[in-house]
Amino acid sequence: MEAVGTGAKTRPKWLLPVAISVGVLVILGVAAVLISKFLGKGGNAPTADLTIVDYRFQTQADTGVIYVVGTVTNHAAAQAFNVKVQFELFDQGNNKLGVTQDIKDVIEARGTWKFKAIVTDKTSEDARPLPITKD
Repeated sequence: MEAVGTGAKTRPKWLLPVAISVGVLVILGVAAVLISKFLGKGGNAPTADLTIVDYRFQTQADTGVIYVVGTVTNHAAAQAFNVKVQFELFDQGNNKLGVTQDIKDVIEARGTWKFKAIVTDKTSEDARPLPITKD
C-alpha cells in the first residue's frame, strides 16, 4: 500500500538563504546608522545642528571696512567646537571674488553666535554661504 501525502507544504530551497541575506543587510544598515549617529563624522564635517539664521553686508561707520555679519544657531543639546562659517563673495557680474570666514571656538548648546567676516574686496555685491563646519 502506498502512503498518502500528509498535506504539509515544503518551502522553496531559495527562501532561507534570501531571508538570511535580507536580515544581514537590515542589521548592517541599522549598525551604520547607529555608528554614524553616536560617533559623528569626524573633524570639519558639515553639520545640520548649526544653521545660519540671517546674514548681510555691513559697513563699519568709522573705518569703512565691510563685513558679512549674521547669526548662527546651535540647535544641538551639546556644545559645538571650532565652528567655521564661510561665504563665497561675488561681484555685480556674478564673478567669484573669493571667500571670507569667521571662526568661533565654542557655541553653547542651544546657543547663538554673532559672526563678523571681513570683506577685503569692496566690489563684493553678493555673499553666498558655504556649509558650516565644526570639529
